[in-house]
Amino acid sequence: DTDALVSVLEEHQYSGAYLSELEFGKLKTDRKMTVLEIKDVTRCFVLNTENGFLSDINIRLAFISVVDAVSLAEKNSKQVSGLLPASFGGETSAGEYYKPDKAMDYLKKGLEKLNREDISVSVLTPVQYEESLKIAMQKWQQTLGVNMIISVEAVNETELIERVKKGEYDIAFYPLRSPAVNTNTTFLSSYPSFLSTVTSRLYFPAFPLD
Repeated sequence: DTDALVSVLEEHQYSGAYLSELEFGKLKTDRKMTVLEIKDVTRCFVLNTENGFLSDINIRLAFISVVDAVSLAEKNSKQVSGLLPASFGGETSAGEYYKPDKAMDYLKKGLEKLNREDISVSVLTPVQYEESLKIAMQKWQQTLGVNMIISVEAVNETELIERVKKGEYDIAFYPLRSPAVNTNTTFLSSYPSFLSTVTSRLYFPAFPLD
């Protein structure tokens, strides 16, 4: 119970506790409390390779090349090169996959292979990131032009997770979250069931954000 936990903490009836972002938001901190922030979520773009368009590697590379992940980072977040957040030892990345000058070459190759003049894909995102993605999408479209139309669909996080599990998406801005915070092993072991059910249709761009 969130309210009960917060009450216990505010009455100082504890030695230590792990709080979610929601629980911490309700807590009134004081001088007797020492707060250590540990980010336990990596947000990354997940591409559905069973999608007819995204099954082509060049189409996927076209999308990856125009996404500047740093522009989507929250305050104090870092861009990392793998699935581990920096808090868990993940290596930071300098954004080496952001190469908008190569995006059109990839797109042209993909369209030729698919025998298409244009395609459209949708990015599924949690509601709180809708505006950020729409702003970023304007830059993506400036590079990709009318040959690859990208739209944004905002849903609550629970629905997003379920739709990704079912394969009902093109691209998803997905939160890989650990329910427990101890080590990088704990973080990685927290979502193998998710990966094992959908890995056959996933493609993780190498620019997740912690």
